[in-house]
Amino acid sequence: MEITVDVAYVIGVFLGDGSVGTDKRTFCLQSIDKDFCENTLKSLMLMTKNHPRIVQMSRLTTAKRIVWALYLSDVNLCRFLQEITKGRTELPEETHKWSGDCKRALIAGLLDSEGYVGKGRIHYSGAHEVCNLSIGIGACDRWLQQMYALCSSMGIRVGSLITAHLPSGKDFYRFIFNKKSFVDSGLYFTIKRKVNRIEEYKRLFPGSTTTRNLPKTEHMRHGVSAFAKTRSRIGGMFVKMGNDIV
Repeated sequence: MEITVDVAYVIGVFLGDGSVGTDKRTFCLQSIDKDFCENTLKSLMLMTKNHPRIVQMSRLTTAKRIVWALYLSDVNLCRFLQEITKGRTELPEETHKWSGDCKRALIAGLLDSEGYVGKGRIHYSGAHEVCNLSIGIGACDRWLQQMYALCSSMGIRVGSLITAHLPSGKDFYRFIFNKKSFVDSGLYFTIKRKVNRIEEYKRLFPGSTTTRNLPKTEHMRHGVSAFAKTRSRIGGMFVKMGNDIV
């Protein structure tokens, strides 16, 4: 199968939250985000002549949230996904040869599945309104380590790869992205609630994704000016965001 943006995205989804049923012919995805299932469905429809479907599960999460499920019966597609990911454990061997758009789509599928956007509460540092935002991903599978290497090879700035030993005996790997590099590199989520967190952060603190200097909104300019008059000994007005990567 030719690698396109949609194929790359589905491979990422499969490695993260996707699976193949016990019948070895049914692609499955379960999520609390209906738009995640819908986005994956759109990509799947370009890869198969069969008809995927989305249903609401009878169970709820422990937080009482609805669970949505996407199903597609296609033995050839399932075989392709299993083979190219070596049983849902590794990134495709030829990933380094893919176009930039396909690499980013693969990462988007992984981020939608296992990535997170953590936004702290807005608080004040002196006269400055600030908020911490972290964008990261974590998983127990080998593909997470390979994704880390892929991001580095693409020039994407990431933090250290951290390993935690779980009580189950498995190793859990995780890393975070530099926010500016995430934006500049064209990385993205497709899940609306995750996208909204990043967009809200960019709106409130536009400088934090474009420069390490303190973001300046019109409201904050007045605050900075007033603060500077009484604290003139401070040479620069900078705030180091807690999750920035040096």
